[in-house]
Amino acid sequence: MRVRNRKGASELLENNPQYVILNPEACKGKWSEIFGNDNPIVLEIGCGKGGFACEFAKRNPNVNVIAVEKVGNVIVAACEAAKQAGLQNIRFMKCNAEYLPCYIPAGSVTTLYLNFSCPFPK
Repeated sequence: MRVRNRKGASELLENNPQYVILNPEACKGKWSEIFGNDNPIVLEIGCGKGGFACEFAKRNPNVNVIAVEKVGNVIVAACEAAKQAGLQNIRFMKCNAEYLPCYIPAGSVTTLYLNFSCPFPK
């Protein structure tokens, strides 16, 4: 997916901590605190503009969705979609998927989705 650089993307991400996790190291083991509940966690790797993750969160209000994407410009679009839908059970994490075991403890995710994630990171 080709995405143009979005002016002010970093500021938009920083100004939406209710949706965007910019420091995933600080979240390990604190998912109940972050979401404010103990609902099951669903993880999507390579969420793109958040279409699947937002729709899944909307249809499943009793689960917490963590959507991972490494491109900040793309997360801005996903964050805006979640905001517009008023979703409370979704967070977007900006990081490479290879580091997820450092941030999400084994056994804490109930379902994993790999919808069109890049198989060949540059």
